[in-house]
Amino acid sequence: MPCLCDELVIMLTLAQIGEKQRFSIRVGEYLPLTLESESRVLSLDEIYYWRSTNSDYLLEIKIIACTGALSEIELVLLPQQRFVNLHSLDQLFAVNEEKVGLPHFQLFPWNHGLEGKEVIDPLRRRYDEQRPFNYFIANDGVVLLFDGYRPEYSITSYQIQFLFTHAHELCGVAVKDKQIAEEANKVFK
Repeated sequence: MPCLCDELVIMLTLAQIGEKQRFSIRVGEYLPLTLESESRVLSLDEIYYWRSTNSDYLLEIKIIACTGALSEIELVLLPQQRFVNLHSLDQLFAVNEEKVGLPHFQLFPWNHGLEGKEVIDPLRRRYDEQRPFNYFIANDGVVLLFDGYRPEYSITSYQIQFLFTHAHELCGVAVKDKQIAEEANKVFK
């Protein structure tokens, strides 16, 4: 299915699919969802940030600057009305195609104008957009899904599905794991 709102354009556009990676997954009261790749980078100089943010919500996605590989996703802040309980993730979305691997994103938005520069202004490493989203909690997993989008296909890395539109834009992340769902249900019910 195409994007529901044609005027929406999200910056996280798929460039390629790398080898799948394991992620550590945590849910909690203060950080509702954290996904960390086993190959995550710890140095701030090696990471680009994409954030969906305003005064009510903050979702931060870290991308490895030299490859575009997704490194970490952290849901930091979300108002209670954006938490949605449902029975099964199958009620929420179905994708037309499933691929396997780890998304690597286009780096043009960060790298544009930086050719030949040795030192990058830290503010150029971060890109903020206002993309509201819901956090769905079901009996079989959890999903972050941006408003106005429907997934067309997914890229799966073990129990995590990265959801993409027909235009190859990231529109959500699903964790299909009953234990994570149980933990989320305990914390957020």
